[in-house]
Amino acid sequence: MQRHIFTVTLCYCFAAKPRLVEPVTMTLLENSQIHISLCLERFYPKDIEIKWYMEGSQNGISSPSTQKPTERNDQTFNVTSDFSVSGSFFAKPHNKVLVEWKHESLDAPGCRSWSWRDFPWRPVMEDIIIPKLEAGKEAALSCKISGYFPDSLFVQWIKKEKGNESEIKLPTREYAIPCVKSNEEKDKTFTRVTRLTFTPHPERDRGAEFICRVTHPTLEEPIEKRTRPLDISSRPVMEDIMIPKLEAGKEVALSCNISGYFPDSLSVQWIKKQKGNESEIKLLTWGYKGRYSKSDEETDKTFSGVARLTFTPCPERDRGAEFICRVTHPTLEEPMEKRMGPLGG
Repeated sequence: MQRHIFTVTLCYCFAAKPRLVEPVTMTLLENSQIHISLCLERFYPKDIEIKWYMEGSQNGISSPSTQKPTERNDQTFNVTSDFSVSGSFFAKPHNKVLVEWKHESLDAPGCRSWSWRDFPWRPVMEDIIIPKLEAGKEAALSCKISGYFPDSLFVQWIKKEKGNESEIKLPTREYAIPCVKSNEEKDKTFTRVTRLTFTPHPERDRGAEFICRVTHPTLEEPIEKRTRPLDISSRPVMEDIMIPKLEAGKEVALSCNISGYFPDSLSVQWIKKQKGNESEIKLLTWGYKGRYSKSDEETDKTFSGVARLTFTPCPERDRGAEFICRVTHPTLEEPMEKRMGPLGG
């Protein structure tokens, strides 16, 4: 009896849905072009249709660069589709780019869209730099903003006065905001340093808070940085030493008015130089008594006081001597002083 052997080949047909690889790669190119690279993976069968659209003021289908699907080890496929668009297309907030893919495994086409809010180039703000602020000396607060695209940044400086929650929008007559342009970086994003220039005034600015607020097409809400309440330093002002009528054996006081300083960190030193001797004698004892009487805070938020040196003149000791009132303060790089003398007999 003859046997017949039959070989049967079974074909299993299946469909695998394309998976979108996240995140979608977006790159900035020359001339403000945006390159979008979309990757779909693990789909079967091989045939897939991808279309790109520009929705808004320039509706239409573009001509993307779609590579041929590549086969994986598991016999499914991957494909990459590239698309470039001018950044200026998104100048209108409702414009968007949309991509759609059709595959027999899908009941409805897959899609993805991008507007400015979906792009990664959002501005990053650094802390506001506060220089040493001194009353009457022009200064500038500065804030660096980087990593943004497009170059459509709006910066608003705001002041909040001490004890008042209302916001004062700047510039005003006292506060200026120099106009500066953004700089393009190697990665095609932009950077800007914004400045607020003003001449600090103790009564107006001490304790005030300043805000740098930024809006950009990629942001749903503005972002901001704030300063701490400002300290405004003021240099002390010294008047000439006041010399009363001196009589041997009768106690007197030299005095020097010092005003207009902040913070309240003043140090006073009385010094004597003997006739014919350049060496300085710091007057802590030896019959000389130094005292500093500080007043309360003035209406302009500065401090003032009177430095006094009390002693009983002695002709042999004091005739021809010179007296110095020397002041140190955080606002001073070097001590300041007033001199008097030489004393008569």
